[in-house]
Amino acid sequence: MMIKTAEDIIKAYDKAKADKTVVESTWEDLVYYGMPRKRGVNTKYEPGEKPSTDVYDDSPVQSNLIMAAGLSGYMTNASQRWFELRTRDESLMRDNEVRKFFSHAQETIFLTLANTNFYQQIHEIYLDLGTFGTACMYEDEDVRDDIRFYARQPKEIFIVEDDREEATMVFRYFEMTAYQAYTFFGDAKVGEAICKCVEEQKDFTKKFCFIQYVCPRYERDVSRADNINMPIASYWVSMTDKKIVRESGYSEMPYFCPRFYKNSGEVYGYSPMYTVYPDVVMLNKAVETYINAAEIALYPPWIAEHDGIMGTLDVRSRAINYQRAPLSSGQQIQPLSTKNNIQVGLDFIERAEQKVRRAFFVDLFLMLTQQNNMTATEVIERTQEKMLILGPVLGRLQNELLSPIIVRTFNILLRRGKLAPIPPELGGKNFDVIYISPLAKAQRAVQAKDMQTFLTIVGQISQVAPQIIDKIDTDMVVDKMSFIYSIDPEIINDEESVAKVRENRAQQAQVQAQLNAASSMAATMKDGSAAGKNIADAQRQ
Repeated sequence: MMIKTAEDIIKAYDKAKADKTVVESTWEDLVYYGMPRKRGVNTKYEPGEKPSTDVYDDSPVQSNLIMAAGLSGYMTNASQRWFELRTRDESLMRDNEVRKFFSHAQETIFLTLANTNFYQQIHEIYLDLGTFGTACMYEDEDVRDDIRFYARQPKEIFIVEDDREEATMVFRYFEMTAYQAYTFFGDAKVGEAICKCVEEQKDFTKKFCFIQYVCPRYERDVSRADNINMPIASYWVSMTDKKIVRESGYSEMPYFCPRFYKNSGEVYGYSPMYTVYPDVVMLNKAVETYINAAEIALYPPWIAEHDGIMGTLDVRSRAINYQRAPLSSGQQIQPLSTKNNIQVGLDFIERAEQKVRRAFFVDLFLMLTQQNNMTATEVIERTQEKMLILGPVLGRLQNELLSPIIVRTFNILLRRGKLAPIPPELGGKNFDVIYISPLAKAQRAVQAKDMQTFLTIVGQISQVAPQIIDKIDTDMVVDKMSFIYSIDPEIINDEESVAKVRENRAQQAQVQAQLNAASSMAATMKDGSAAGKNIADAQRQ
């Protein structure tokens, strides 16, 4: 690639940053109401700083938390298998060795993810997607846990897409303390400014800015397996010294940048928060107005008798207004009625909150938590419409986030000898990641319902025309249904085992038929002998 020097990387980063200016301005408004703890996209704030006091409604925050918890629990649940591995060649999946290899591999990956920080970080990714619409997960090899995950803040990430609209070039702009940089890069490469800060000034907490640039490496020696000849290049640039402090590489892209919604031709995504942003602003204003109206209703302003109203009429709660004309009925003081209809404000707020919750699919995830009180048919019917809406989002998350993570994890464990040797039958074959989470099952349940309806109709026809059953490949039905319901393949016999079982059954049936025939013949002969004896006895008489 043409970018090889620190100056080239900084220039390319500046261009990517300029392209993101409008996006960051929008993000700043979204996090203001949707995720206050991640404010500071294009402004400066101190960690732990108090959130804004003019935000009166937390519906977006709560809805985003529910959606993130729903995606974590129903798509990537740590307590149950949510994916499996399969080859695209269905005939190979009938091979016992291939099935055992995939079963062992997916179990190893699942345990590895459970023993690292994946599930903590993936939850943060879902929160970012709900607010920003764009998130970034970084997967690195780790000495202790084999792999380690980091949910990078969207404001640090700058994406460049290729012709397939895939994020193949990533810039990350971040800060490190002097001590962190000194220990991470080493005193020989980190630069004079940081070395002086640590060694002479003993200032370990002063912060310095860096850029990590990750992209495909187009010029490399494929016969060498060192870091600077890997398929993915990584350059670390010190913004203080304008120099490359480390050049490395990866076997796979370590940055995964999912987008919740995405327009073709645009790099960054759109979030549920973005889709209802006008409603969020209106809701916040409505709640503020309602609070003021409720306060006036509880503590109304008062009118006291005087020669006339003194000054401007004050309608604030607890205010006292003086008027010149005497009050009616000889009253000395009375409340000033504002005729506020509090219930109208509550209805308006509730409708706005419902729109926000629908944008974050809160009704879907809460419905799934209550499915224990419904039959399977009711669950299918009630989730079918919801899945049509959420389906494209799940597909994008699987394609841009989960599948790349599983593939990279598979390759890391394979290189480290944590997986069994690949069977010769799989040499050069691709494999697919099949999702078996509750959300994936809910989507496939519609297919199962159609198949069950079809089989019911065929069963009814068979009562009139039994030969129609010959049209059904029952073995294929079992295979399809086991895939839809994500049944462990180890409990399904392969074709060889099925053939042996059926052969033994046929042999037993044949032996039984022979025994039945012999028994019938013996009975016939016995009956014939008895009949002959009776005839002979009759003739003698």
